[in-house]
Amino acid sequence: MTTHSLRPPNVDETLYADLVAMTAKMAQEKNVQLTDTIGAQAVCNVAVESLGPQALQRVRKNDPAATILAAKAIDRALDLCAATDVMLLMNAKAGVGFGYWNNDQYRIEAFVGCPPANDEGQRRHRWPARLADIVERYDAARWSRPICITLPQGRARTSYFLDRAALQSGIAAAPSWPHLWRLIPPDAMIPTSRRDTAYGPVIETLNDGTVITSYWYNGMLHRDPTEGPAWRLKGAGRERSEYRVDGRLHRPHAEGPAVIDRDAARGIAAEHYYADGELHRPASEGPAQIETNAEGERVLEAYIERGRMHRDPGVGPALYRRDFVAQRWEYYVDGQQHRPSGEGPAVTHIDLSGRLVHEVYMEYGFYHREASEGPAYYTRDGGKEHWTYAENGWWHRDENAGPAFITRDAATGCVLRDEYYFCGKAHRSHGPAAIEYAENGAMLLQSWFCEGWCHRDPVEGAAVIRHDVEGRIIERQYWIEGMQVPPLKRVRAVVAQGDTVDTRKEAVTRTMGDTMRASPVGDGEPAHG
Repeated sequence: MTTHSLRPPNVDETLYADLVAMTAKMAQEKNVQLTDTIGAQAVCNVAVESLGPQALQRVRKNDPAATILAAKAIDRALDLCAATDVMLLMNAKAGVGFGYWNNDQYRIEAFVGCPPANDEGQRRHRWPARLADIVERYDAARWSRPICITLPQGRARTSYFLDRAALQSGIAAAPSWPHLWRLIPPDAMIPTSRRDTAYGPVIETLNDGTVITSYWYNGMLHRDPTEGPAWRLKGAGRERSEYRVDGRLHRPHAEGPAVIDRDAARGIAAEHYYADGELHRPASEGPAQIETNAEGERVLEAYIERGRMHRDPGVGPALYRRDFVAQRWEYYVDGQQHRPSGEGPAVTHIDLSGRLVHEVYMEYGFYHREASEGPAYYTRDGGKEHWTYAENGWWHRDENAGPAFITRDAATGCVLRDEYYFCGKAHRSHGPAAIEYAENGAMLLQSWFCEGWCHRDPVEGAAVIRHDVEGRIIERQYWIEGMQVPPLKRVRAVVAQGDTVDTRKEAVTRTMGDTMRASPVGDGEPAHG
């Protein structure tokens, strides 16, 4: 792959240095971050390639018009660099990398849409100052029209790059841009005069024999679904078709999926149903996303209506996924994880050995299971097992029945942490509400809590006690209703003024003044002494 790290042979050294300096300055003004791989030299080379020998000759002669033309070419290349960064950020956000297409594809499909161009005069998008803003803008307006960016050879859409960032691993495109390997902008070949009218089919044959056929209208991929796909790729062992209307994936679900992908080399076949740019298929008719492996077994089924995971829990899960790590079953209603706890967990993950690694009971998006029936949350992570009892979204369990949060060493079975909660607040009437143990079973921490506040009558002892692995006490802290108090010796002298906890607290408050502070533990959170 060409990296454009050397000066083009048709450009003299002095002119090239000036163009590189211009590129660096423009990149700074546009807030485009250049890297060691995609530096000012690489951007300049892309611009030089688009100018041609005659324009370069005019630039060499200090022709003002040619110089402006060179600046525009550099500006376009920098726009492409920014678009590439957006693409990479969106892939990272969606958890999908280059070169493969895995079972998590439904997570990136939601981000294919782009915000509209905000510079209608130039029919392009002015990039925000920070690339993070671009990602947020994508997320906020993912179903609006695609933005237009200007390539040296013509216009293309960022949505095109996002849509195919992980799909073109088998295509050897001419690498005019180091970062955009195997990404082909098909609308760059459409004549400018015909972009505002119906145009197609546009047929492009790549070096490896792959043929891309597309249909356009008003600069967007468009074709009546009854006539066929608006975009189709066909090559050795690979075929993908997309039905689009006004740039958006769309096909009546009764007629079939809007995206059909067959990859013989990887043994994967996929079908996705879309309506007006959103994943959609009535759950009663079947899943909106389907993937099968080389053996013909389904490895992905996702029931989605109007962009939201949805299926009647009584019928079955809205999502089933299987990969090289685990099998997953998840129940959703109107986009929220939901399944009546009496019917079973809303989320179940089992590894390839058949061992349960994750189980969650949820109703309408909240953790919920009657504590008497068992924990609402279980997970195995990093050699540890965690159980949480929760009702109506709050950590909750009667202290006489046991702790609401439990962490245990998966290998030895030794308890590492116990925490008691009642209605979402750390609480235990008799004994510490949070207890932490070492792997050898030695107690490391004891914390007393009452209705969410770190609290214990100082006369009875410290509210927080820390031990070393040998069992020796290394620290004591005294707390009354979320306020830390002085050491016990001083407290005893003060609390002698009163016989009740309230009067003791008042006396301690007068003694300490402003030295007290609130408990660091909030409602519904683990009680970390």
